[in-house]
Amino acid sequence: MDTTLLRGQWLLVVVAESACETPCERALLLQRQLRETLGRERDRVDKLWLVTDAGPVRPALLDDMAGGAPTKVLRV
Repeated sequence: MDTTLLRGQWLLVVVAESACETPCERALLLQRQLRETLGRERDRVDKLWLVTDAGPVRPALLDDMAGGAPTKVLRV
């Protein structure tokens, strides 16, 4: 990965299991809201969800995260 692509960017990271219970959902919502509150600086924000298990992620949750600037989902 070319790290120069991240220069000047802010990374908001959520680390949670694929089941994503209420606290996880709140964190992902806050991630989206924080980005929008930054106004003209919002394009500097990249959102990332690190999934810590091999379970399936609910399709509806993935759909919610796809709006606007999508959240990148990676398994770790």
